[in-house]
Amino acid sequence: MQKAALFLCSNRRFDDITAAEIASSAGVTERTFFRHFQDKRDVLFVGFPFVAEAIVVGIESSDPSEAIFSRVRGGVVNGVVHFAEFGRDFPRTRQRVIDESQSLRERELTKLGELSVSIRDTLLSLECDRLTATILGDVAVGAFWNGFRIWIDGDDEGGTLGGAIESVFRIYASIGCN
Repeated sequence: MQKAALFLCSNRRFDDITAAEIASSAGVTERTFFRHFQDKRDVLFVGFPFVAEAIVVGIESSDPSEAIFSRVRGGVVNGVVHFAEFGRDFPRTRQRVIDESQSLRERELTKLGELSVSIRDTLLSLECDRLTATILGDVAVGAFWNGFRIWIDGDDEGGTLGGAIESVFRIYASIGCN
């Protein structure tokens, strides 16, 4: 259904497209659409819980002897590896649609905030203090988001999504955020 929504957005703004149109384009009923999604905006974020879980699992499974910043960096970088194998075109198109819609940008910020909280909670379970866990949750999301934008914009000189995120973490480390 996500591909159907993006296809419809090739000629129209997302805000002008209805859930019924997305469903029809995907070959399902509107009722089926709403069994899977709370509203039409959710169709563009269907993969986000998988990304968030992969990042959290990456942090949880990291080497406990490493510094917490390194564990977070490794969790984020390793957590996104297999999501980039589909290439840049699909995420680039999806992001263009999101960038053109205030309601989708708001939803995206909500999802990123939820990811920060998930990372914070994971760090708390690893016995990190609350302030450090909260800050590192935000730092991790910032690295993820900035690395993702660098990657889809092609500003990473042909590198990988993980490499783009790693470069953001290196910048953080160089300014004393480790």
